[in-house]
Amino acid sequence: MAAGVNSPAALDERALSIVDAVGLGDDVYRMGLQARLDPDVHPGVAEHILKVRKAIAERVSSDTKLQHVVELWNIETFNQSATLGENLLYGVPADMDMTIEKIAANPRLVAFLKRQSLYDRFVAIGIKIADTMIELFASVSADSVLLGAYSFITPDELPEFEKILRKTRAAGASALSEAQCGRLIGLAFKLVPSRHRLGVVDDALAADIVTARKRFHEEIMATSKRYVILDIDRYIGPLTIEENLLFGRPRVDRRDSRERIDQLIGAMVDELDLREPILSAGLDFHVGVAGSRLTGGQRRKIALARGIMKRPEMMILDDIAAGPGAEDARLRAMIRRELVGKTVLFGISDQQVAAEFDMVLRMTGGSLARSQVTNGERPVEMSAGEA
Repeated sequence: MAAGVNSPAALDERALSIVDAVGLGDDVYRMGLQARLDPDVHPGVAEHILKVRKAIAERVSSDTKLQHVVELWNIETFNQSATLGENLLYGVPADMDMTIEKIAANPRLVAFLKRQSLYDRFVAIGIKIADTMIELFASVSADSVLLGAYSFITPDELPEFEKILRKTRAAGASALSEAQCGRLIGLAFKLVPSRHRLGVVDDALAADIVTARKRFHEEIMATSKRYVILDIDRYIGPLTIEENLLFGRPRVDRRDSRERIDQLIGAMVDELDLREPILSAGLDFHVGVAGSRLTGGQRRKIALARGIMKRPEMMILDDIAAGPGAEDARLRAMIRRELVGKTVLFGISDQQVAAEFDMVLRMTGGSLARSQVTNGERPVEMSAGEA
């Protein structure tokens, strides 16, 4: 193979070493945490993740400071940092294309909510959310970052919910169609009590949701393949690797929760030797069409890593690792080491950096002005014709 290896495992190992060398190791690690793993395809890795998950849960349960930044899943309790939908289902859709709106409109779920006396209460919460969102964001421009970050409703949906609210004010919630009620329940399912603080989830409702979730598992999940139950002893395929590891939700009412959780997961991953499998999962992360989910810097580093992997006879690098700093010097040394015996042409403007190389070609106005060839310790100048 062009990469100089003879097996898929060796190829992954070489790819990870180069990815780390070009400065993409942390990025690929974070991509790996956000990747989804099929436990049937990678049973060993899934089992490893479950061991780390339990270790994290034990660490959180025994440390009151960590309990302030993570709210672990517990089937017996209501999770204030999770959505109402997640609290009710205590599970996730098996199909990643199953949106919360589709779940809320599912006939079996609708019938279940009615039997549990939750239907009207969720509709009322949806009305409250819609009213609040329209009051806050009706006059906000469609491209506002506030709308994307805080609103439950997209600009295109505002007219629909305004119509629902007008109908509710005129004739009451009982006048709404089942489809309109489904839209409102979809809003209610997105509510995170500790984040949105609309005062619509009291202790009684939280307790009723916990009671209903057990019945939901017995009546619906037991006979349906639409959902996967949150089980600490089971790898949950629809969740990301990070979500599987944490098995809970960050406390959104704590400013430092995300940073503390990253530190916790990172420490446990290193302690229990899980970093390499996560990095391997990061290599499979879908970066979007033409790398649309990557930053410009990440795309440049990936292009460099891809070029090194192919070991071409000649590699041309323009303004890559071209600075005098230690990091650029380390990267240049790595490139030359990986491509020993090949021709590597660097585009560099710094004369001090240029002195590192065996031959220096000086360009002026797009034409070769002169060149230098290293001869022992003294550079020997040559004319353009001699070069």
